[in-house]
Amino acid sequence: MRLKDAGAAACAGGAAIVAVLGVGGALRGVQAIVAVLVALALAWRVTSQRGPSRISPLIAFLLVAIALCAVQLVPLPSGVLEKLAPVAQGLREDGAALLGADPASTSSFDVPGTLRALAFFTILLGVAAVALRMATSEKGRYQLLAAVAALYGVAALVVGVHYVLGARSLYGLYELRHVNPHLIGPLLNLNHLGCAMAVGAVLSVGLAAYPRQRAWLRVAWLAGAGACGAVAVATVSRGATLALGAGGLVTLGLLAAHRFARPPGTDLPRRRRGHFATSSLPIGIVATCAVVLVVYSSATNVGHQLAQTSFDEMTRSDTKFGAWRSTLQLVEEMPWLGVGRGAFEATLTRVHPGSGAVTFSHVENEYLQAIVDWGIPGTTLLGIAGLWFAIVAIRKWRDGPLAAAALGAIVVVAVQSNVDFGIELLGLAVPLTAVAATLAYVPLREVHGRPAIALRAARGVHVVALLLAALLLRSAATTTLDEDHEALRDHEPTLAELRAAAERHPLDYFVYARAAEVTIRRNDKLGVQLLNHAMRLHPTHPGLHRIAARMLYHRGYIEQAALEYSAALRVSRSRDRLLQEIVTLLPRDVAALAIPADDRNIDQLVAALGRLGRPDVATAWLGRVLEVGTNNAHACDLVYASVISHEDPRAAELAARRCSQVMPGRAERLALAEVLVRQHSYGDALRLLEDVESWPGRVDNKARAWLLRCDALGALGDTTALKRCLRRLDASGIVDDAQHAAITDRLDKMAEEQRAKDLALPK
Repeated sequence: MRLKDAGAAACAGGAAIVAVLGVGGALRGVQAIVAVLVALALAWRVTSQRGPSRISPLIAFLLVAIALCAVQLVPLPSGVLEKLAPVAQGLREDGAALLGADPASTSSFDVPGTLRALAFFTILLGVAAVALRMATSEKGRYQLLAAVAALYGVAALVVGVHYVLGARSLYGLYELRHVNPHLIGPLLNLNHLGCAMAVGAVLSVGLAAYPRQRAWLRVAWLAGAGACGAVAVATVSRGATLALGAGGLVTLGLLAAHRFARPPGTDLPRRRRGHFATSSLPIGIVATCAVVLVVYSSATNVGHQLAQTSFDEMTRSDTKFGAWRSTLQLVEEMPWLGVGRGAFEATLTRVHPGSGAVTFSHVENEYLQAIVDWGIPGTTLLGIAGLWFAIVAIRKWRDGPLAAAALGAIVVVAVQSNVDFGIELLGLAVPLTAVAATLAYVPLREVHGRPAIALRAARGVHVVALLLAALLLRSAATTTLDEDHEALRDHEPTLAELRAAAERHPLDYFVYARAAEVTIRRNDKLGVQLLNHAMRLHPTHPGLHRIAARMLYHRGYIEQAALEYSAALRVSRSRDRLLQEIVTLLPRDVAALAIPADDRNIDQLVAALGRLGRPDVATAWLGRVLEVGTNNAHACDLVYASVISHEDPRAAELAARRCSQVMPGRAERLALAEVLVRQHSYGDALRLLEDVESWPGRVDNKARAWLLRCDALGALGDTTALKRCLRRLDASGIVDDAQHAAITDRLDKMAEEQRAKDLALPK
């Protein structure tokens, strides 16, 4: 290998290592390092006179993506933007007027995100340029695929070491703040890690079948396939596991097809057939079985998760499926140029009801993501370039194990991209670009004269662009949404800080929410307008509704405050604290109004109100639940339990009024009847005990119920019914001697009283 080729390969390899092992390339600092290393790799090639004979579809795809991002950064007149995106542009202008900000007038509604995307695709273009040069030879293609498979094998080893040591931070240095996965690896998100490991497993299987290498390398690739496959399944990522199966089938199918599908009139020599049957075939069968067993032994949890996937998950608003449905509204509003690459998270909260419970930084479907980010025309262009690449790649299927491995890896990512966004991390995108280059390479030729000057100039411009991208990634111009949120959350921000954040992310609700908090604390009337604007950008955020509720309460609008508390409680994760605030501030009936009557977690809410010492609020709320008519039977059970536990007269009244058709169990009815008799609710007690004669079970409970029924009849003054009740009880055979004597005495006393009344009557 020449010095230039070696230098370029070393720098590109360093970029891939940093991208994968450096937190998957998720951090801006890591991305900047990768950009510099790719720039150095290209710099070795600037003066080379060899260039591609034609444009590769991989280069075309990346150039289209770069052009689409660049177009979204071009300033446009306000009138044009109002035609292209009337709702989003109106919100951007309203927010800017409130804070005195001056956001960029572009079709992208998050310029820092689009700038990061531009840097991302510029990096991948550099990786593609270096990889395509290497891929022109079979040795180069083998080296590219081997490097990617080995790198992911090292990543699997890192996961294993962390698991054995029980580590809770990556490399003992990087603390995980927002997630607590059961596996820790260079790619922190388990779905992304699973996809990377699936790619590594499929590549290793294909490389194990490559004949032009030493035997120990084939064994090493099989070991790598087992390790990567086991980790892929151990992530419990359903998408990654299904993608692993799809990619593995493609690779194995192509290997079999290449081995057995020969053109008519040709056949393998007898010696090669014999060697294959006695050596390669048995080894392949044993090795494949070993890999399958290793992967299958780790697949129990994934099978359980797949079995638990239900239609309910697809219909709920707080899942990715709900986010997909909401994303279609953004496509309808901005079909031409999209929301801007990187602007999805800030724009989704306005249209997605589930954002109050969970936020989505990406659609988690790359095909839909492209449409919402770039619009329909841009995605169409990107799709044409992708189709060109697919046609060229599929035509390479006859090229043996290397092509089979590469095609299998592409299938893994294509399948996983239906339910994930891992390809938007350099830790997956850089290796995949190298893999794609082995399928989309074009021949090289010597270039002289003006074409040579133009080619060198293009390479030089690309190097400069990569260095500028590295600087841009280290500047405030590419500040992420999370970084701004953390900065604004740590302290009370100044107006200048809020204005700068609003200029970077004009549709981010959090900027205006923090501004509202600051101004309301200062009794500034602008706070109400800022809060209303934040709620327009995120209508379901519980914190915003809580702020509005407190403000309304302090201004004397109690019932309106209850409605805001209800909206907050509907999606709040810290419900106990919010419930405590509600029952502390609001009167009983208004507090009941602040709890959503259609909430599914009836038991949790009643238990929480019980812990807070407010069963009266629970009873009032259960009354609202019964009025709505949802889950009546269970609500009545809770009402009856409240009567028994707290002897709550309001609950007893509610039970009589709303739950007459819903009877509790016999033991509960007996306890409830005792409470009602003590509260002089004799009619309600009689309704509960009207079928006491047919009660099975314990005799003592049945006798107690009979006596309660008789007592209720006596209290109501129905002497005839009371006598009948006592005589039937006495004749039932369920009373003991003491109870029999008491009943006899009671009947005798009643008879004497009746005779006395008869004697007192005039004849």
